[in-house]
Amino acid sequence: MGTSIIDGVGTFNLANVTTATLSIGDADGIALLADGAIGNVRTTVARNYGNAANYIYESTAGATGSGLTNANTLTFNGATADLSGNVIVTGTAGALQLNGSLVSLGNNNLTLSSTAATITGAPTGVSNMLITNGSGRFFRQIPPLAGQTLTFGQLD
Repeated sequence: MGTSIIDGVGTFNLANVTTATLSIGDADGIALLADGAIGNVRTTVARNYGNAANYIYESTAGATGSGLTNANTLTFNGATADLSGNVIVTGTAGALQLNGSLVSLGNNNLTLSSTAATITGAPTGVSNMLITNGSGRFFRQIPPLAGQTLTFGQLD
């Protein structure tokens, strides 16, 4: 989709299945109807983004937008983007892909909910990372260790 716009009177529905993918390039990402005519999707009746779909943010995207709350996989390709709200990624292989991208969490949480979730893409460096620039946090589930117990101490 890149910077193309879907608009007009009607409803936008992205299927709630892992085979559905939306590529986003608008500076405002994808927005909910209440946010008005901004983002890649600007239909006037309804906008439904599948929680199990895959979302790819291209280099021209500046924010994820209020429409992104859940994803199967989340990819950033050369983007310098801000997370616009809390996002839960449920996929496993390649759940989060960073390809030459700087993603700022701000005051929002990014969660990889599966213990099998992997992070792929370019090596982490000054031009490829998650940035914690507010109260937002990055959460990743730790897979259980067979026959082992994890013990956490208290920090004073």
